Amino acid sequence: MPVSLEYGKSGFVDRKGKFSIRPTYLDARSFSEGLASVRVQLPGKANTTEGYINRKGQMIIAPNFFWARPFSDGLALVTDIEADERFYINRTGKPAFPGRFQEAQDFSEGLAGVAVGTKWGFRDASGKVLFGREYEYGWYISEDKVSYCDDGLCGYLDRTGEIIIPARFCAVREFHEGLAAAAIQCSEDANGNLRAVWGYIDVSGEFALAPSPVFTGLPFRDGLVIAREGGKFGLMDRQGNVTVDFQFSVLETQAARDTNGKLLFRVQKGEQSGFINRDGSILTGKFYPSVIGFEQGVALVLMDDLTWTLIDSEGQILARTKFTLVGLMGELFSCHRMLVGYVPPERRAEVLQLLEHHGIKGYFQLQRSEGIKFGFLDANGLEVIPAKFDSARPFRPDRSGECAAEVSVGLKFYKIGIDGTELANSQ
Repeated sequence: MPVSLEYGKSGFVDRKGKFSIRPTYLDARSFSEGLASVRVQLPGKANTTEGYINRKGQMIIAPNFFWARPFSDGLALVTDIEADERFYINRTGKPAFPGRFQEAQDFSEGLAGVAVGTKWGFRDASGKVLFGREYEYGWYISEDKVSYCDDGLCGYLDRTGEIIIPARFCAVREFHEGLAAAAIQCSEDANGNLRAVWGYIDVSGEFALAPSPVFTGLPFRDGLVIAREGGKFGLMDRQGNVTVDFQFSVLETQAARDTNGKLLFRVQKGEQSGFINRDGSILTGKFYPSVIGFEQGVALVLMDDLTWTLIDSEGQILARTKFTLVGLMGELFSCHRMLVGYVPPERRAEVLQLLEHHGIKGYFQLQRSEGIKFGFLDANGLEVIPAKFDSARPFRPDRSGECAAEVSVGLKFYKIGIDGTELANSQ
């Protein structure tokens, strides 16, 4: 994973948070197909440039580009240093085929859209023009279908450029599970955001589900789609039947990679939150004052006594804690440690009033005088570093690749390792 310590010090860490490639780059992007683009400052050059390294940190493709996109289908989209033109290179760093473009996209399933002038066309990985500059815009979507727009209307092409669904919709989205959201009524709100009455078409281009204000345009997942009526959200199936009533003010699909592939939804109903299964049943059998969505197979629920409990995607309790404050959504676990805070029971309601969203955000700004003690849990909910610090920040890899966290006790500020011991010369 690419990480940055500060500007000009980017590198890569492994799953344990240790640097596998030292932070010597101005910027770094994620690996794709075995290579990652990095930004460097070459001696005697005024401008910074980008090239590609392998997993050993060796520069495989020289930094001769103004910017460089990740590899996809064996090709990468890059831009010249001196000219704002885009072209494709292969893994040797050489142009994959002739042609420079004002706009272009990453390859996906063997196709990429490119723009010359004001029209878009598509090429395969050999550079062959599969279908020419006929459309105002287009992009490769999914399930062997390419969406395109022309004269304000959108439809779909096949991989050879033949029209398979004529352009008769004002907006379209990607196909998932054989259905795609398509709209015949579109407008913009005051902020320029699209407002559309969505329906769902099948591969023939006919509406399997007629346009209706209830549809959100979100993709189907495992035969279900999020719908809305009267400002409340529910679930519908491929036949348009309501399978979970419109009752939630919030209904969000949880990422499959974080739920071990299980279809789960985070919901909010009134002042209570929780998770539901595909049939609408509550994952743990109850709602809570607040929940934090799944990450790495773990979610947190806030109990009535304002302490957090860790659960898995089956709703089983992994660990009950005594902690009122937990890490931020999206970065609960850093270096396999989660920062938590202990607040005495008589002060929990008071402290939570100082925080946003029941302690999910902002607690690092709490004053030391409020008497909170901080410690760290592991992914199993075990208190691996006791809550004894007056202040603490999440663990981060330092320049040597070792994970460290800044903590304080009284007027002493120092760093600790993931085992909780004080690091030498860290005060």
